[in-house]
Formats: sequence, structure tokens, C-alpha cells
Amino acid sequence: MCAKLVTYARRHLLKMTVTWFVLASAIICSCAVCADEISVQTNVYNVHYHDDPDHIPFSPLIGAEFRKSNGWLFGGALFRNSFGQFSQVIYGGYLYNFGTSPFYGKVVGGIVHGYTGAYKDKLPMNVGGFAPGIFPALGCRIGPVRIESQFFWTNGLMVTMGIAF
Repeated sequence: MCAKLVTYARRHLLKMTVTWFVLASAIICSCAVCADEISVQTNVYNVHYHDDPDHIPFSPLIGAEFRKSNGWLFGGALFRNSFGQFSQVIYGGYLYNFGTSPFYGKVVGGIVHGYTGAYKDKLPMNVGGFAPGIFPALGCRIGPVRIESQFFWTNGLMVTMGIAF
């Protein structure tokens, strides 16, 4: 009985992952068509505010963001979370330009997937590995280069760098 339950759970997880991938791909492709700017980024630094022996020293990330000239944006990223688990996020939000300066702020909200097992409670409202998240950021444009500091509330900070097209 237990083996059947484990097999069912694995099949269900595979179906959810494939559905997640197809949904994210459809959203990303449709946003790319209507974007005024597309940027790709990776993280160059991350820090946790509280030490945990299970934290990995660096969480690699690669992401894409599609921005409209009116401030709205959509994006997604693939990354290793703080505990080394493969994770993904899709999000939407708004970018606030600070006048004519190269600086901006943004707030995005979305769905994070990948915190499972012993680490499922590290994200609030995590159901089946999926949890909502809101992430504020401060950034700077230097030509096509984008540098951002993204804040994970009381948990940490990540600095990303990318190129806009």
C-alpha cells in the first residue's frame, strides 16, 4: 500500500512540474511578444541575515524579465534555493522610475516552487512546494546593464546583474 502511495505521489509531482513548466513557458513567450525591454540576469552575491548550517554559500540564479514602458513587468527565474534545492519563480509587478535618474524601485509578486521536504516550512503558505512571494528591489541602469538588490524580507538579500535588450 505504501509503495503504491509513493508511486502515485511521484507521478502527481511529475505532472505538476510539467504543467508548471508549460504554464511558465506560455506566459514568458506571450510576454516576450509585447515587451518593450527584455533583460536577462544572474545573481552575483547573496547573503542571509541569519546563519543556518543548512544554507549553501551561494545560490546560482538565471532569470528573464519582460518590461513595458508603462512600468508593468513579468518574469521568471530558475535557481538553487538557500538549501540547494532546484527552484523556480514566476512573477509580475511594477517598476517605479525615480525621476530622470538611472535608479528605480520595483515590487513583484509571484509563485515560488521548490522548497520541499525538510525545508517546506521555510516559505509561509507553502502547499505542495508552491508558495506565494512578494519581493521588493532597488536597481540602477547603466546603459544596457541592470544591477539590482532584491530583498527577501527578514531572510536575506541578493544582488543581481543583467543585460537589457
